[in-house]
Amino acid sequence: MNEAAAYIKGQMTAAGFEAPRETFVERGSRVPNLEYTIPGTSRAGEIIVVGAHYYSYQGTPGADDNASGVAACIALGKSLRATPQPRTIRIVFFVNEEPPAFWTRDMGSWV
Repeated sequence: MNEAAAYIKGQMTAAGFEAPRETFVERGSRVPNLEYTIPGTSRAGEIIVVGAHYYSYQGTPGADDNASGVAACIALGKSLRATPQPRTIRIVFFVNEEPPAFWTRDMGSWV
């Protein structure tokens, strides 16, 4: 998870984003959701959230539903970063979307 978070941070920083807002602590440990914001211009109070989870269940590859969503969010961030958007866009990379946190309030997307 730490390597995946470092990769995402590197890609988003290279695209011109500031350091992410890390929004999540579970059971005393930092398990960061990584949140990047493109401020809106004329309708900034309207927020579009696009997200993907960036890790997988222990012992399973994450390329099926995780890496493809992460790649899409990184690509979207890169393509929208330089173009002013009327609405605020938040690109969020979530943790805790697999068991045992799945379907609990510990899911990163819930937070």
